[in-house]
Amino acid sequence: MDELVRICGIALVALLCLSLLRDKAPSMGLVLALGVTAVLSAVLIPLAGRALDCVRVLAGAAGLDGAALTPVVQVVGICLAVRISSELCRDAGERTLASLVEIGGAAAGILCVTPLVEQALRLIRAI
Repeated sequence: MDELVRICGIALVALLCLSLLRDKAPSMGLVLALGVTAVLSAVLIPLAGRALDCVRVLAGAAGLDGAALTPVVQVVGICLAVRISSELCRDAGERTLASLVEIGGAAAGILCVTPLVEQALRLIRAI
């Protein structure tokens, strides 16, 4: 909970600074947004690690092995990276680049889950 309060506080202060900077120095707004992204990433990485540990414990309790869980975790990571990257592109005024990042993320996600889908199809055929 403390991390969430810290994240929201940093985001609100950054938002205030960004709104003041965008009118006077738009290029500095992007630099500030990138810097805040780096700071928030540093706060979020340990939190994400703890969440991943919880998912591993739950998967172990359910009898799932790591091979079944890995593609799901990879896709979640891809989604987060694509979301942040595309929003930064939009903030910089590059909508086309943001769309291309999203298309690349979708393709990467499909490639990550392909082994899981193949495994599911083998199970269905065996029944």
